[in-house]
Amino acid sequence: MTSVTTRQQQWARIAFEQVSSYIEKKDADKKKYRSFARSFPSLVHSCGLAQAIAFAQAKEKEERTILLEHLNKIIYKDTPGKKLEDKYLSTDVLDYIHLSRQVLDVAGWLKRYAEALIEEEK
Repeated sequence: MTSVTTRQQQWARIAFEQVSSYIEKKDADKKKYRSFARSFPSLVHSCGLAQAIAFAQAKEKEERTILLEHLNKIIYKDTPGKKLEDKYLSTDVLDYIHLSRQVLDVAGWLKRYAEALIEEEK
């Protein structure tokens, strides 16, 4: 019998893989990634998806770029080359709301694993 996994389980597994592979980076980048992963869901809630992505793109900081890459890999795992940055600009309101919800869910998984796997400064 084949086991069925939910979308949340799939997202959680891929988020764990993405954060785990990233934590091999130098300590300073890990801490910045953890910090941005913690704040990104709140940013989407308060400003909206378009502004949160624009903020992440505004400065070419590695932790922001990596977080967007992780979001893209998790949401569009079967479609290489497809990006949130392109999708949210060319979608109708209902799809934008649906995409925002997906991003919040995936960002929540990235946040949880970043908090669990990357030590906080003391």
